Amino acid sequence: MAGANTDILKKMTLLYVEYDEDIVEAVKFSFDGLFDNIIFASTAENALDVCGMVYPDIIITDICLPFMNGIELTKIIKEKYPETPVMIVTGYKEINMLMDSIDARVDSYMTKPVNLRLLKQNLCRMAESLEDRRKLSRSSKLIEKVLNNSKELYLAGDSSGISYMNTALLDLLGYSGVEEANIRMSHAPEVKIAENGKKERIMTFGGWLTSVKDADGYESMVTIMCPGVLKSDAKTFIAGVIRIKDEDGYIVSFVDISVIERQKEYFHQFAMKDPLTEIYNKTKMHDEITRENDRSVRYGGQYSVIMFDIDVFRHVNDNFGRIVGDAVLKELAALVSKNIRTTDIFARYGGEEFIIITPEVDTEGAYKLAEKLRSAVESHEFGHAGHITCSFGISGHREGMSADDMIRSADEALFRAKAEGRNRVKTS
Repeated sequence: MAGANTDILKKMTLLYVEYDEDIVEAVKFSFDGLFDNIIFASTAENALDVCGMVYPDIIITDICLPFMNGIELTKIIKEKYPETPVMIVTGYKEINMLMDSIDARVDSYMTKPVNLRLLKQNLCRMAESLEDRRKLSRSSKLIEKVLNNSKELYLAGDSSGISYMNTALLDLLGYSGVEEANIRMSHAPEVKIAENGKKERIMTFGGWLTSVKDADGYESMVTIMCPGVLKSDAKTFIAGVIRIKDEDGYIVSFVDISVIERQKEYFHQFAMKDPLTEIYNKTKMHDEITRENDRSVRYGGQYSVIMFDIDVFRHVNDNFGRIVGDAVLKELAALVSKNIRTTDIFARYGGEEFIIITPEVDTEGAYKLAEKLRSAVESHEFGHAGHITCSFGISGHREGMSADDMIRSADEALFRAKAEGRNRVKTS
């Protein structure tokens, strides 16, 4: 067994077709523990029945069998199960037997007496090849599944024509499959494509594909116009071409621009807005306060930070539930938004805590705004939660203060407002 790693065989099922019972017993002894399962068949007919029920991973057959020889059996197996590797074992050494075995697409051929070490090496080689093909098949199926479930459009081909189109592209063009696409693009080029460069040119889809498929790295905006669809309703894509040089092939992708724009807008909003209150989130606030602090340091301007939170907000959640609590947060954000300038930056800092950045406003001005907001909150009725109050902390920018210093200073002032009885405004 030197040089052969038989571990790969332990998870495979072997079908051994042998009429001679003495050889069967010898194989059982020699192969003990080598395979996950070994099934023996004494005739070709029995072997075919087994294949229909068990689907063995590897088949070994003697060439001499009653009623049907091993070569004839191999031909039938390869027609029904072309990926199943078959090894023929024979006592014949004539060249014509070897040639017949090659014609039957046999995977391995060994003459008797069989060298057990060489036999196991050949089995390991067959198993490794089979496992590689299965992995490739699984990967191909997975890739095809991903592409067919993708909203983007893909096609692949080579010098002989198109070999693959994903479902989304076939649906858009109105083709049932690749064969129809190849035929109709050549003989009935009803699908047009417009390349939107400096000078728009309209071509048949097939003609456009011929002109770009060899241009590795090609990228352009194109509009695909299908029969029965108004030009104004035609979809526009970013088309890209990738050449597969080793295979002399190409892949063309079409990305719907409208989808990209929607995704960009969604992720942009997601990145900067708090999903509950629809005001800026903490990440966006940090960007804005850093920008405002840099501007103040560079040009000597003034700005202030107001930090506030809802007093004993946990009582709202405990008494009315989190749905009412979320409603209070949303309503508070809306109330504050109505009472600040459009140039002020308002963000949810976390939980029930909020922050306002007020450009060109000193501490005194920020105090007046905070007091105005405190009074507005105190007098407002928040649905089922009734009346609530907020505490405020203010920090005005001073020389040498960083953005983090401003937040820390406002937070300390807020802490003092809480400690001194809540529902009040404190400055740092």
